[in-house]
Amino acid sequence: MDSKVPFPEHWTAPPELAGPLPRTIRIRKDGIALIAVGTATLFGFGWKFVSELRQDVHRTADPFWWIPCILLAFLTALGLWPLMLVRLHRRLVSGGFPAAAVVVGCRPGGRGGWRAKYQFRTENGIVVEGDGVIGQSPAIGSTLCVVYLPKSPQRNQLYSNLMYHVGR
Repeated sequence: MDSKVPFPEHWTAPPELAGPLPRTIRIRKDGIALIAVGTATLFGFGWKFVSELRQDVHRTADPFWWIPCILLAFLTALGLWPLMLVRLHRRLVSGGFPAAAVVVGCRPGGRGGWRAKYQFRTENGIVVEGDGVIGQSPAIGSTLCVVYLPKSPQRNQLYSNLMYHVGR
């Protein structure tokens, strides 16, 4: 990790992040959509396969009885992933600390965006690396706002990408 990155000295966090913790937050529309997709995946696919497994209980002579179980486990993980991502974003906005992140690398990402690699310094002075998708290519050395969990700074996200915002 390059410890010679010049961190901004007089950076101030967005005003909505300067309030006391825990913050009052509201979910954005993309967060609601992700919750709907995750819930539908869990209940839709899960219900279908559980009902089929109940019918197949008496067919234990079938040598491939385990395939639906593996498929159910995969679809459960697929449904839980967006729900866990939304939960992390909720924790970051309600109780995370803002920090100035310096862009140390950038490469094209998926769907026309860019993946920015950044470093930031926590309140304890620890330098942490992270990366995130951003719409426009940031210049190396430019500053972005990240939010991180104080007890686990490796859990961080660009503030502009979070599915929650500070509410009133």
